[in-house]
Amino acid sequence: MKCRFFNVAAAGAGTEILIRTALLGGAFLCAMAHATPEPDPSYIERLRERYGQRIEFENQAARDAVVSFDINCHSRDGRFLPLVNVFLAKLAAVDSKRSHLTILVESRGGATRVRDRLMSDGRIVDDRVVFEINQWGELRSTNGKAEAVMNACFGSFGPIWKLPASQRK
Repeated sequence: MKCRFFNVAAAGAGTEILIRTALLGGAFLCAMAHATPEPDPSYIERLRERYGQRIEFENQAARDAVVSFDINCHSRDGRFLPLVNVFLAKLAAVDSKRSHLTILVESRGGATRVRDRLMSDGRIVDDRVVFEINQWGELRSTNGKAEAVMNACFGSFGPIWKLPASQRK
């Protein structure tokens, strides 16, 4: 399957975008995204209900680091992307009858590591660190896929971004 690329940063409301997102093991997911003026909060709630238990936090510090982390989308409307929403959408994208993803969040000495664990037929197929939040609060992608996260600001994983309270209708 071949994916066409569009400049997602330039996409406006109501614009359809085709995006290629890298997954574990070098596989790619092509998804049609529809940029909307405001995300539907029930979409995230449905993801949380279905996949939230697949995010495993080592301790409260790990939970706090992820739940409080917002990614600045650098857009005119001020939208931001809660990191936990990225995880929920990623879990949904890698869910099938034979395999699924679990996200493990570890906190050590002021830094937080995020591991993706791909399970297939009840066994671990792949386990790797994909993100780190360092002691200065910077999110680092350890697999070079930071652009996939930034694409999520504009709908590549569905309406998972948020608008600041001043921009909401």
